[in-house]
Parts: sequence; structure tokens; C-alpha cells
Amino acid sequence: MPPPAVAVQSGGNFTLPCPARRHSEDMNSTPEWPLTLYFDGHCPLCLKEVGWLASRADPARLRLVDLHQLAGSEPGLPDQATLMATLHARDASGRWFTGVDATLAAWQAAGVGAWLAWLRLPGVHWLARHIYRVFARHRMSLGRWLGPTVCDQRCRQQAMDQLGAERINDGR
Repeated sequence: MPPPAVAVQSGGNFTLPCPARRHSEDMNSTPEWPLTLYFDGHCPLCLKEVGWLASRADPARLRLVDLHQLAGSEPGLPDQATLMATLHARDASGRWFTGVDATLAAWQAAGVGAWLAWLRLPGVHWLARHIYRVFARHRMSLGRWLGPTVCDQRCRQQAMDQLGAERINDGR
């Protein structure tokens, strides 16, 4: 019998079933296409990966949505803070994938999922989920630190714009 879904509070009265926390049944499931990947368009590392995925994926299989360009709210979509905290993807059946599972689903949609298949191994998957959580919390700092190496001019500028906005908002 599969374990019960864990609900994640995402603001107001809305809760989002979090499939990434149902490890054994969801880490090996295949998404139904198209998969919609919600990403942070101000994150240099995120932009680099999304650009790479876009160059390989059939738009009928992978839809890419920059959270900063999202106009209004889609039905059943978590709030902005929840979406910004970790990578989210939703497949055609409405099933959610988060964190490493969202990455695996996106790479699968782009036809390169076999490259990361080893991340689905139970012990490796557990470790990857925990490493991803640290990465997600520090992605902007990592992106600024690695920016000249991983980013073209456009995504570096977006990262700098975001840094300026963060400093203004933080009073620095």
C-alpha cells in the first residue's frame, strides 16, 4: 500500500500534495506530457539549465514557465513563495514533482533522462533530495559566485538586477 501524501502548506487554506515526499512510488514514475516546469528566471544557474533543456526538448513535452513572467494565477497553482522555494513541475494529469524529482522529470521530457537515471537509485535519490534542498536555498549566491563561468551576459545581468533588488529590499 502506498504511503499517504504529505500536504505542504503553501499559504491561505490551500495545501499542495507533495509527491517528492512519497519517495519510492514517485521517484520512478513517468510524467504525462506535457510537463510544465516552473523556474526562477532570476537565478543564473536555473536559467542555464532551462536554456539547455529548451534547446533539446520538444515543446509538446516540456513547457517552461518563468515565475517572474507568470501573469496571474493558474488553477491549483501554489503561491509564489512556495514555487520560489524549490523547483516545481506539473504533468498533464495534474501530478506535481518537486526538487530533484522535478529535475528528473524535466530531463526526461527533454529526452535526456537516462543521463540522470542513477539519481533514481534509492540511497542516491535520498542523498540527492537533501543536497538539492541546500542548493535551492543558496542558488542565488551560487549563481553569483559561479556566474562568469556558467552564465552568458543576459543571465548575469538578470542576476545582478536581482541582487540589486534584494539589497534595496533588505535595506543594504
